[in-house]
Amino acid sequence: MKKVIILLAAVLAINALVSGCAGVVGPWYRGESQYNEGVWGGWANEKQAAQIQRDKVDIAARKMALQKLAVQPVITQSVNGVSQGYLGVAKNFHPRKILNFLLEGPETKSFLIGPKGERRDYLLPGDYICTVYDGDRIVSRRALHVKVQKNNYLGENVHWYAVYTR
Repeated sequence: MKKVIILLAAVLAINALVSGCAGVVGPWYRGESQYNEGVWGGWANEKQAAQIQRDKVDIAARKMALQKLAVQPVITQSVNGVSQGYLGVAKNFHPRKILNFLLEGPETKSFLIGPKGERRDYLLPGDYICTVYDGDRIVSRRALHVKVQKNNYLGENVHWYAVYTR
């Protein structure tokens, strides 16, 4: 009986070495090129094969994002070699009221904008809270995300925009 167990263990060990897979451990790649191609030396379950496919899709998406940024460069301003942030617009669509736009985040800025007026400025990237005041009364509050990606604002590409409509 002891010889049968030893023989069975030896067969399983040889099988694991030859197939490139030690049971439930998963795929055993013989090189990075095999991983990139999705070719492995042993067995892989569905979860492991799906992870390889997700990795490939993620890499392709990152390459496409970099290509998109190369075609559509960042709009920024530099003063003495220091970036002042990304271009954006604050717009007051109200026909009669003067409103104060307060942007609080990595930096704090405030714009007093007249009826149907707008203000273009540069903000550092990050998350902001945009609060719009009519005098001392809050009329609007929303999150604002300043990032590399551009948004379409009335046919113009800007990195951020804050608007008030009544």
